[in-house]
Amino acid sequence: MEGLDPHQITVPAAPAFDSDRVGAEMGEVYWHALMRDYPFRQYGELFSNGAPLPRDAAYDLSNNFSDYRGPTNNQGDVTVDELFRGTSPGCLTGPYVSQLLWQPIPQGVISVPQLIDEPAQEDYNTDYSRWLDVIEGTAERGMEFPPRSGTSTSSNEVYIRNGRDIGEYVHLNYSFEPYLNAALILYYGEEAPLDPNTPLTGQGTQSPYITFGGVGIFDLVTSAATYVASAGWFQKWLVHLRARPETYAGRVHNHMEGNASYNISSDLLDRSSVLPEISDHNDDRQFDTGPSSGSYLLPMAYSEGSPAHPAYPSGHAIIAGACTTVLKALFDESHTFSDPVQATADGTSLESISTSLTVGGELNKLAENVSIGRNFAGVHYRSDGSEGMRAGEQVGKRLLEYVLRKTNEPAPSLTFEDFDGNTQTISP
Repeated sequence: MEGLDPHQITVPAAPAFDSDRVGAEMGEVYWHALMRDYPFRQYGELFSNGAPLPRDAAYDLSNNFSDYRGPTNNQGDVTVDELFRGTSPGCLTGPYVSQLLWQPIPQGVISVPQLIDEPAQEDYNTDYSRWLDVIEGTAERGMEFPPRSGTSTSSNEVYIRNGRDIGEYVHLNYSFEPYLNAALILYYGEEAPLDPNTPLTGQGTQSPYITFGGVGIFDLVTSAATYVASAGWFQKWLVHLRARPETYAGRVHNHMEGNASYNISSDLLDRSSVLPEISDHNDDRQFDTGPSSGSYLLPMAYSEGSPAHPAYPSGHAIIAGACTTVLKALFDESHTFSDPVQATADGTSLESISTSLTVGGELNKLAENVSIGRNFAGVHYRSDGSEGMRAGEQVGKRLLEYVLRKTNEPAPSLTFEDFDGNTQTISP
């Protein structure tokens, strides 16, 4: 038996509907929607120039939500340096986007640039009747569900530069795609060293090939996605059944319109500045071509809305947690990238940067980018991702324990830094 049975992982109870934590998470998801088209690298410049966004988002999350759990500075404030970032080690260093979503992917003799079709700057389901059709599954599927090529109406290709781009990336990726790509980049492109404890590493006349080598690494990182997905769906359907953000936003809308009364955090309803911003945004038909409506509904990046399964934990996040744990344990996490880059503000090219970025930090950042990318799209909350990653970490660790037990080589103990910054040891 490999890994864990689906019911064996532990995931904390999802935050309660009426809690201040959920109020903060919903507030952040609203701000994600408002800032989808702002390049990450321009957050600081916009803040310095006094632009309302991202200034208002950072101030709101810092001061108006009593249980916000995103990263903060040493004074406990959210600034543009922490805004919308992950909490894992390395996520506050360098660009917002991981090197593993920018560096070219070696595919044998072919080097594949990580360009995506530029997504259309459109939001969906901000009119109540359209929102209700999508929620109830009565919308015309041919009109509501985008073609498998995505939501792009542009012939332009771009590197990921903003929340809409990263939301589009995690719209159509297959489960282990980001992590297989990461393994190829690290093993062949970056030629990153393996963990010093890996069998045969540093033995001069021998090097790993099948077990703990190229064959084994690529097999493990893809297998982890299969094992962990079952665990995630067990938690979604048989334990938590958490409503998606677009459903929560529907309750906010009906509460604000006086059509119903819900126990929603007063931080979101009374103290935060985000709801008036959302109403104005939804009334501006520059973003959504449906009927005009100053609603409090969540502007969605996907016309079909959220997946039909529950939110918690995030499927993307639990897979990210397992796959990146495997990679962190097998590669030397302290290795620094030889030629770090970042996308230009328009996403048309990459430019070199001098920041020292480690394999471990950029793998953590990759997992957080994938998880929070789903939040930018409007289909998840922060805790769906953060707890999903930690659940996946459990599965990745147990999978490697099994591999160490069955190896013919002297079985070492592998180590990795977990998403909370603690050193974990994996033994047979």
